[in-house]
Order: sequence, then structure tokens, then C-alpha cells
Amino acid sequence: MSVKLNRPAIAHIDAWGFRNRNVPVQKPENEIWIGLFGGSVAFSVASSSDETTIAKYLEVALTARAQVRKKIRVLNFALPGGQQPQQFVIYSMKTAILDGVITFDGINEVVVPAHYNRNAIPPDFPYRPFYEAFFAHGITDEQRALQWLVENEERQLEETSGLRRLITKRNRLRRIADLNARLRATASPAEVEMRSVFPTMATADRGALVHAGADNWCHCLRAMHSLAKTAGADALYILQPVPERGKRLTLSESCHLEEQPDVIEIRALGYDALCRRREVVMRDGLRCVDFANVFAEHDEELYVDLIHFNDEGCRLVAERMAGEIIASWNCVRAA
Repeated sequence: MSVKLNRPAIAHIDAWGFRNRNVPVQKPENEIWIGLFGGSVAFSVASSSDETTIAKYLEVALTARAQVRKKIRVLNFALPGGQQPQQFVIYSMKTAILDGVITFDGINEVVVPAHYNRNAIPPDFPYRPFYEAFFAHGITDEQRALQWLVENEERQLEETSGLRRLITKRNRLRRIADLNARLRATASPAEVEMRSVFPTMATADRGALVHAGADNWCHCLRAMHSLAKTAGADALYILQPVPERGKRLTLSESCHLEEQPDVIEIRALGYDALCRRREVVMRDGLRCVDFANVFAEHDEELYVDLIHFNDEGCRLVAERMAGEIIASWNCVRAA
């Protein structure tokens, strides 16, 4: 889904590949680190700057309201287009450094398998060999070796500086391009069909795909919660809002919905499925909150398209998040 903006939007990406700035390499003892996970909505893809994202607004709100002397840092680990189990995988790699974890998702989990993952990945799709390697679809020793060589060359290029970088950069970039071409040539033959990790329209109807996505969301929240409990971290799981529920829409917001009736139809079914799964995980002890009414008292335009918020929408969401956290998390309370 595209994001239509009438102004520039700038996002800084850190060395880890996420939307953060000035994060220390090692976590200082006098800091509390909270991770925000999700897709493009949690990433705040429509925010005008890094200072107007959900993560940054939440950091500011918690700093003002928490009863601790430690610095609070909210790290944005969301990625555009992300869906579970991506959040779970990223959290599993960052568990040790986080005092708190927040997921802000659910919608991609039901829409993506039912709307975007309906067909097999074409054999001429340029990134097919990389997808094969990532999802372990028949990956060969040759593909593993080529991937390692690419990553090694890229790492050495990044770590080289000064005159040496200037001298070696051209040759190293040429070698990376050659290795990528060789990797692309190792893609499966055209007759070998590679599909999404979800069921496809050939094997399941839309309703089944939606419920498979909702189940996936539910299972991954449980998995993240198990990691959080083991690490002694606080956790909050949020079902993100959609414009067609809980808000009086502006004319522009209504027009966004009319542009993609197929997605709206899926979301109507998917949101109900997610709400039922939310009740299940709550019975399991997870603090899972529905933000459907987060904009109920606001008539102004907050959605820039079918799902993403503008700066003010991000601020309102962050303020609600801060309230939930202050009310229930130990890590933001004075000892």
C-alpha cells in the first residue's frame, strides 16, 4: 500500500537496519530500553521525521511521566511490510538488551496472506534466490557459500575507512555485484514452484487465509511473551486500529477506503478474527489491548491513506501507549 504525502518524510536507519538514531553500541546501566515491534504503522512510515514517530513520541511521554531516574529509550524495531513471525524473530535477537517489549500489529498478519500472498513467486522475480535462501526453500551449499561471501564483502567494505576505502571500494563493489549475479543464477528452475510461508488461494479460500493469519498472530504473541517472561521484561501487545472502526472519518479518509474495497473486505473479516484471538491470549495472561477506539474523540484527519497515521495520529497513539505502560509496567516505576 502506498503512502501519499504532501511533504518530505525523512527516516534515518541505524547500523542494525532499523529506524533509530544515536543508539549506543552497548546498553548503558543507567538506561531503560524498550522495543517497539510491528509493520509499517509501528515504523511510522508517514511521519515527517524521526522526532514524530510513535517510538519517539512514546519515549518523550514516558520520560515525562515515569517515576524513574534512568533515561528511557524507545527503540523502533518495526519494519515496513513486516508481519509475524518477523517481530518474534527480531525480538529473539534483541531480548537480552530490552527491559520492555511492545507489539503494535495484527492487520498485516490477516491482510498479507489473504491479499498479497495469493500466487507463487515467479521464477524471473529478481530476488527469488534471496527469498529461497532466507526461507530455506531447498537452499544449496553453493547458495550458502555465495551468501556468506556477499555478506563478508559488504562487512569489510563497511569497516574500511579513509584512503584504503577509497582505493578498494570500486573493486569490492564489483565483486559484490558479481557474487550477487552468481547467486541469482542459482535460483530454482522455472518448473519448481516457490510459495509464501502461508497457504495460497490455490489451496485455501480467503476466509481460511485470514484465520491462518490470525492464528499466526496469536501463536507469535505467545512466543514473544514466553521470551519476555524468561528475560524478566515487561510486555504490552496492541491490536492496531483501522480507520473504518472507531473514528469519524473525514472526506479524505473515506476516499482512501473507497480506493481498495478488496482490502477493506478482508479487514472486516480479519479484525473480528483478531479480536477473538485477543480474548484467547488475554486468558493466557498476556496484556493485549485493542486500540480500535484510540481516535474516537477526534474528527480531524489522522490517516494519510488506508492504514498509516500522520504525525498527530502517531502522537495520540503514543500517549495511549504511555498510559497503558505507566499503569502496568514495573520497569518504569521507582524501586
